[in-house]
Amino acid sequence: PRYPRHKSAAFEIRDLITEHINALPEIRAFNDRAYARYRRYGFAHDNENFKLDFSDDVLIYTGIKGARVSTGSRSFMARNPRVTIWSGSTEAPDETARGDWMKLVAAAGLQWDKAILKYLAEGQHVVERDGSDFFGGVRLTMLRPRPPKVDAAQ
Repeated sequence: PRYPRHKSAAFEIRDLITEHINALPEIRAFNDRAYARYRRYGFAHDNENFKLDFSDDVLIYTGIKGARVSTGSRSFMARNPRVTIWSGSTEAPDETARGDWMKLVAAAGLQWDKAILKYLAEGQHVVERDGSDFFGGVRLTMLRPRPPKVDAAQ
């Protein structure tokens, strides 16, 4: 509730990812084969632990309530909602990949990256500046709200 714009931003990013993943027929065909195995050997036997959370035919796990703030952590992986509005990772079987297989899994990763970069490049990132003087000094503040504001009225 403290970050009301995060939900729509997360869904927008998810939609961009699925759009980019589905844009390459060879990746879509690979996903169809992988998802069939997942259904057969995972979900069919243990649907408590193997979920089918599809968005536009791409398996993307999305937290129902979003992510929690990482409080008190000094780790670079800490989630601060004033900085991080969404986090995710890919799962591509690339451990022993080479040749054409490496090209395919690399293409999937590139599509993921292109989706994220599109979101960042098209966002209207506005830096808000404020300043005031006080006895013997000046206070300057810069803030770049995340996610990018849709318009100045927000």
